[in-house]
Amino acid sequence: MTSIALILFGFIVVYAVVIFVAVLADNFFRKNG
Repeated sequence: MTSIALILFGFIVVYAVVIFVAVLADNFFRKNG
């Protein structure tokens, strides 16, 4: 893999983690209203 591919892969992983955390936080705050 080239460095560019590694950077893109890392960006996708970070983006997915951010979305996952945002969804968990949204569910948490909705339940605790």
